[in-house]
This record gives sequence, C-alpha cells and structure tokens, in this order.
Amino acid sequence: MIRTVVASAFCLLLLGLGRTADAQDRVMVSHSVRGSLSIGPLLYGIHKGFYKEEGIDLLYVSIRADLGIKAMLAGELDYIYSAGTAIRAAVQGVPVKAISFDFTKVFHSLMARSEISSAAALKGKKIAVSSFGASTDVSARVALRALGLDPNKDVTILALGEDMIR
Repeated sequence: MIRTVVASAFCLLLLGLGRTADAQDRVMVSHSVRGSLSIGPLLYGIHKGFYKEEGIDLLYVSIRADLGIKAMLAGELDYIYSAGTAIRAAVQGVPVKAISFDFTKVFHSLMARSEISSAAALKGKKIAVSSFGASTDVSARVALRALGLDPNKDVTILALGEDMIR
C-alpha cells in the first residue's frame, strides 16, 4: 500500500511537470535537512526501490534551502522536496510548482533547556533558527506569538545555520 502511494505520488509529480523519466534518466531531488520525518516517505521509496521499479533513477541530495532553489533554476536539480522553501520561493516570484505535500503540519518544535519551564521564562532569552526568513524562523515566530510573546521584543532570534549545527 505505502509502496503504491509513494511511487504513484512521485510519478504524478513527474507527469504534472511535463518531465518524462525513462530508465536512463536520473532525477535529482533535494531537501534542506538530513534528519527529518518530512523526508521519510521519499527515502523509504528510494530504499525500497519503488522509483526504480517505475523507471525512475531517483537521487536524493541534502543541500541548503536557498541553494536548492538556485540549483533548480540553474538546471542542476530537478525538484525540491522542501515545501516551505518552495512556498517562500513562489512568494518571491520564483517559477516553482508545488505538486503535493505529505503532511498537514510542519514538524518544528520549540525546545528549551530544562530550567525554562514556561513561555514567560523565555523572555530575554535567545532562540536559534537556521536563517532569517526560513521555515524555522517563521515557525518560531508563530509559536512565540501563540505563547503570548512578541518575537521582535521579548526574545533575541539568532540565525545559526542548518539543523545539524543548531
């Protein structure tokens, strides 16, 4: 069941963008994180060989979101798997198409040291995100507002780089 859904979704993605993939074509797709639940279906399909069975030689690469957009525009990358990246790029006028999203919510969590036991205790603290304007930044600001904090006044948001660094 999962195999059929994953393979079908990716085949529809290829057909929807007008790209024909035969057994000789290598299709490159990127995501901005290496260790995330959001890439589970993609990696599962690659690992199980579902794409190869459908004639797609799918290669997954993990690169920074901003570089993924640039690589796609330069023709070095066929698709990006980062929904937040695609949405931000589209808002800025980059010609991208979003075909499908695997999840209904983002998988971002606001985590703190054990001595911070409430939202109020975050006042005056520093919050790390990957980069300003990235999904982690937008999600952190939304979460802080939902907790009753002003992300521009109550905390200091720092851009520290990719997930493995943070």
